[in-house]
Amino acid sequence: MLKMMSRKIILYLVLILINISSFAQSYEVYAEFKGIRPANPAIAKDGSIYVTMHPMDGADVSVMKVDKKGKHTPFPTKEWASNPKNNGIGIVNAFGIQATEDNKLIVLDWGDKENQAKIFIWDLTQNELHKIIYIPRFIRDKNDFLQDFAIDQKRNMIYIANMGRADLLGEQTPSIIAINLNTGQSKRLLEKHASFLADDNVIYIDKEPLTVTTPEGKKALKLGLNPITIDPQNKWIYYGTVNAGYLYRIKSEILADFSKSNTELSQSIEKYGPKPASDGISIDNQGNVYITSISENGIGVTTKDNYRLLFSNAELSWPDGISYGADGYFYATINQLHKAAALNGGKDRSKGTYKLIRFKSLSKSKIGR
Repeated sequence: MLKMMSRKIILYLVLILINISSFAQSYEVYAEFKGIRPANPAIAKDGSIYVTMHPMDGADVSVMKVDKKGKHTPFPTKEWASNPKNNGIGIVNAFGIQATEDNKLIVLDWGDKENQAKIFIWDLTQNELHKIIYIPRFIRDKNDFLQDFAIDQKRNMIYIANMGRADLLGEQTPSIIAINLNTGQSKRLLEKHASFLADDNVIYIDKEPLTVTTPEGKKALKLGLNPITIDPQNKWIYYGTVNAGYLYRIKSEILADFSKSNTELSQSIEKYGPKPASDGISIDNQGNVYITSISENGIGVTTKDNYRLLFSNAELSWPDGISYGADGYFYATINQLHKAAALNGGKDRSKGTYKLIRFKSLSKSKIGR
């Protein structure tokens, strides 16, 4: 009898643990977007949420602030969040965005033919422009496609994931653009490194291949370096391709040393763990790298030599950017990017609303991830 009771107790405890685990891995919809496609979120230390609008749609407004009721307004002003005029005020094509521990909001604007790519930094405490750093043309290539970035807040460095292949089908020329935020000194690193290149495997979403419609018909998209983050200790930079494969990492202090050659840098790269096709990553204190899995309509976690799916749902169609908030939640955008008009012969196949979701972190992290 005692043995039977012990077994029942153990089974009961196991069921409790399973329920706790399931609860920890659920998510909620925090905000919805109608007619404007969100790209990447950033959460400031006071909990304020900022989101870039995806330039693939030719967004009229580049950055929005989202309040607790889900309402979103242009930030910091409509003039700054719109295309630049002759006075130089404005943002053209915003992708990456992060908030820092000293309360700055950093936005990457990859520009266009008329406007130079730049890093826009807004002081959230003073509510004023802090700095603009223009990215030199001499380290840019005409087919560059600047995406997400990681900020080393210890060394005040920014590492931009340049996917290359802005035309989506041309030569792969991915690289990391490293910029010292104090001096503005910059360098193009590790162009065409093997860990930056997309493999030949086709990405499938809802059993359909990820393609772009061209005059010659549909062609499979194979996308390289894009997701990138830095751990809360400002030690390791983690990165990967959009295509499935592996996450890699390299120490920030090594990337920040502009005296090192690409050969020296490549010798310092480590393989971390497997990942599915994904668009964004973030990380916590325990080395859990959170993956926005576009092939699984969900969020997963990569650890050393391992990957597991946290949750999945059909409504999570193309989870894109992800960022940590001081409230202990990760926030992620859901934007159906594979259904955008630019990839479908000019016809937008998106349905319903785009979303900003949040879920509880498995462990604590820091803002700016």
